[in-house]
Amino acid sequence: MSTNATDADVQADFDLGRPEDVLALAERFDGEWRNGGFSQLFANWYPADVALVPEGLRLVEAMEIAAVAEAAIAELGGDRSRWRDLGHEALIKWQEPLGARLRDLDNMASAHFDALTAAIVRYERELAKRTGDPFIDDEDE
Repeated sequence: MSTNATDADVQADFDLGRPEDVLALAERFDGEWRNGGFSQLFANWYPADVALVPEGLRLVEAMEIAAVAEAAIAELGGDRSRWRDLGHEALIKWQEPLGARLRDLDNMASAHFDALTAAIVRYERELAKRTGDPFIDDEDE
């Protein structure tokens, strides 16, 4: 990366063509969102990874929260180089329009987090079965 690179130039850490990365993305999204909502997610993650969130959530079959995440990303606009700054600004100026809209989307998303947790567990079990992971507990199914 050149010294003039921006956040928008940073490559994604996740590859949605790899099931392990899909699982990691969904789990990291879950943890980051629960820690501070969309504003914190946008402030902390590189745009290339943020852009993968809706599709990654769809791949674990968490469709409802994927749609909310897509709507939250749309609030940031098309200039990815500004996404982290906008997320940070929404965190500290939570009463301003962007912060308020993201908080509304946080409220919408919160209704789907039990479904996200269940989807992550199902996806992880299916992945473990496909890879022969001996730690899968069939009795929990």
